[in-house]
Amino acid sequence: MTSSCAFVSALALILTGQALRAGSLNGAILSPCTADTLSTYIDGPNTGCALGVLVSTSWGLTVDAGAKLNSGQIFVSPSTSQNGLGGSFSFSAANGFSFGVGQGQTAGYFINYSYFIDPGPILEGAELTLDPGNVTITQFFCNDLNLVSPGPSPSCASVNRELSLSVPPQTLTVTTANPNASIVFRPPALQFGSIETEIALDGTNGPANFDRITSSLVVIDSAPEPATCVLALAGLLVLAVRRKVPFRR
Repeated sequence: MTSSCAFVSALALILTGQALRAGSLNGAILSPCTADTLSTYIDGPNTGCALGVLVSTSWGLTVDAGAKLNSGQIFVSPSTSQNGLGGSFSFSAANGFSFGVGQGQTAGYFINYSYFIDPGPILEGAELTLDPGNVTITQFFCNDLNLVSPGPSPSCASVNRELSLSVPPQTLTVTTANPNASIVFRPPALQFGSIETEIALDGTNGPANFDRITSSLVVIDSAPEPATCVLALAGLLVLAVRRKVPFRR
């Protein structure tokens, strides 16, 4: 492990001697995540895939009555960071489909997954950016906890059988009125975590559409001592919103 520490901006990483590694689980090197539909992450070839040193697992999709897309119609595009440690997942509608609602309609999508980090980092922070539009994006973070009750108002629960613990997740939200937000986690995640991304489309005042959401997970070296050096995981969520485009079924 390098004795120097890396600092990560929202969109770029600086590598300071950290060797490139592949995600592993119980010592086995996992296949890298590939661009495909969300259904392949839930139950397919991308189940348990690696994004840098991150191992993503337990993917799921919950929708409300207004949602039109299923997991086979939502496309996931992974991208590994420059230092090979972290990366991002982009969510968009598959070809021939649209993430949108028409006049007077609403829809909610809840994409959730868990992650493990080899060899055991901390989840440090996150940032959300929203282009103007009738869209609200909220991320829920369960650090070293499991996410339970996926969907609206999820909660976090301890995996320690001897200590039953239920706590609210740490959250980050952007809206039309407040398009930028950031968070420093208290506490951070030391070994694993769960993330839910809530997409709320509101067509009350006209069609609401977006093109793509990018949620970046950035792994950095945060401690200078070789024997105790840990990794930090920061996040960035970017929403590209399509404006003044009629909603098409």
